[in-house]
Amino acid sequence: MASNFEITITEKSDSFSLKLNGDFDVTSAYELIYAIKKLPEETAKIIINTNGLKKIDPFGVDVLNGFMNSLKSQSARIVLTGSNSNQLSFGNSWSTPKISKFFIKELNSFYI
Repeated sequence: MASNFEITITEKSDSFSLKLNGDFDVTSAYELIYAIKKLPEETAKIIINTNGLKKIDPFGVDVLNGFMNSLKSQSARIVLTGSNSNQLSFGNSWSTPKISKFFIKELNSFYI
């Protein structure tokens, strides 16, 4: 668990900016997913700034990717920015889809 992980959320006119700081692991991925799910449904754009990330765990990326794949029908556009965006990009994770789908299912049932 990355105890130094933080998300700073800034609201703009029709979008939200989420600035990530610290180490990104599985727990951090769930914190980010929870933050995204708490945003208003009418949000047009979500910008995730990765400049503040230090270490990035591939399993955390995989959990995030599983969640992003489940959002195909959502209207909000999610944009990764910053120096670490390529490490969080949705094609750069270790392949553990069964684990991700299980955790995403559990997360969805817990927070809905």
